[in-house]
Amino acid sequence: MPIDTGSPEKIHGPLLRVRALEKKYWARRGAFRRRVPLLAASKVSFEIPHGKTLAIVGSSGSGKSTVARCVARIEKPDSGEIWIKDRQVAQASGKELMSLRPDVQLVFQDPSTSMNARFSAVQTIEEPLLLQHRGSSEERRTRVAELMKEVALQPEWMDRGVSEFSGGQKQRIAIARALALKPKLLILDEAFTGLDLSTQAQIGNLLLELQAAHTLTYLLIAHDLTLVSRMADFIAVMSNGEIVEQGIAQEVLASPVHAQTRALISAAQGLRSISATQPSS
Repeated sequence: MPIDTGSPEKIHGPLLRVRALEKKYWARRGAFRRRVPLLAASKVSFEIPHGKTLAIVGSSGSGKSTVARCVARIEKPDSGEIWIKDRQVAQASGKELMSLRPDVQLVFQDPSTSMNARFSAVQTIEEPLLLQHRGSSEERRTRVAELMKEVALQPEWMDRGVSEFSGGQKQRIAIARALALKPKLLILDEAFTGLDLSTQAQIGNLLLELQAAHTLTYLLIAHDLTLVSRMADFIAVMSNGEIVEQGIAQEVLASPVHAQTRALISAAQGLRSISATQPSS
């Protein structure tokens, strides 16, 4: 069966709506090693309009990646609602969950850990197509060539092993793989961490170009407010599993209300000051 390259659709209302999302984990504490609940996400609510970017920011352990994993349904939330357009997917399972996968894709922090080191670029990028039984071998290879061009990689490199690519090129391969099924929502979970500033800028520009070309909606999980200020339309600040402030990105950054937001901005300004005083190489 030929690979469906997608078709234009009418855009009405938010693409993603999350309502009162909760997720807890269990840990053993104390002398008797009793199991105690650790609330990673509590009553989290937000929405993202079609073609826009919401950045969830917060310090380590704030719960932002837990929310991302629940939206992607890598984790099943304990309660709450997750709507992708008109589909409630928080408690989906089996075939229903499998049918959701093409609409929501992830790009992780370290592309090396999300790829099989023995695979070539073409094997890595076509993997979602194989899992969804899309296209013949020739059709998949053609689709991979198109995707590699879109992320500014030479299609002639598709038979190279992924270990032969640089960190920035691996992240481009990861983005190409995420785009293979024409998703509506792309979750970028610390996707810029570990890249140098120049490569971060290049990947950021690429994602903005892809968003404009395909009306992609992004859920960006990040701690770098400099990056967030350039890419995000909206910001939600998390602390201890809760969203403590959210709104239009530029307004939140210009006039932060919550102490956690002010702390993140202060930390980002400190890092920029340190970077500015470093001698260039």
